Amino acid sequence: DLTITDVRNNVDPWHSNAFAVSVGASFTEWFTSYVHSVVSGGFPIIREQIFRYVHDKTCVTRTGDIIISVSTSFLPELSSVHPPHYFFSYRIRIEMAKEAMPENACQLDSRYWKITNANGNVEEVQGPGVVGEFPVMRPGNVHEYTSCTTFTTPSGYMEGYYTFHRLSSKKDIFSVPIPRFHMRCPPSRGSAARQVQSVKARNRFNRKKKGVTGAF
Repeated sequence: DLTITDVRNNVDPWHSNAFAVSVGASFTEWFTSYVHSVVSGGFPIIREQIFRYVHDKTCVTRTGDIIISVSTSFLPELSSVHPPHYFFSYRIRIEMAKEAMPENACQLDSRYWKITNANGNVEEVQGPGVVGEFPVMRPGNVHEYTSCTTFTTPSGYMEGYYTFHRLSSKKDIFSVPIPRFHMRCPPSRGSAARQVQSVKARNRFNRKKKGVTGAF
């Protein structure tokens, strides 16, 4: 049965066999936790869609006073099998430790990404800021943002670093590594291909009920 422990251990109930057999109190506990995650922002609502992010507790790194952690989410409704196009969203939390000295305040200048798919193909991306922002980090400050990437394989991973400068001196530049984080289609009773096809079939059915037709 699906229990609150499963949710806390980052099991995605929508793609878990346990969800199919969860009954009674276990479902109530799961639903209560799910609602809490939505209300608290753990599962953010973006463009009227709930993103169920999974956080790997080992995917956290600290460099000096800066702490980076990453959560990921697979979006089957935006993915396809033919042609292969697997869409993932990731949410990054950047935090400056509360005990940091005020003179260590800094600002993010740029980012660098190394993106590797399941076949070992590598793409490198670098540019200013993060999603158009240049967050200033002071002791206790937290900055979170959401972005996305796609793969031609059902899984892949990303890693990289941010470049900062101290507010006290723009010449005092330093880099903060971003921990490697993996993105993969979550486990289900069927293959990843069947999972994506199932979502698309359901979308087609819903559109037909509304009298809407068209290619997907």
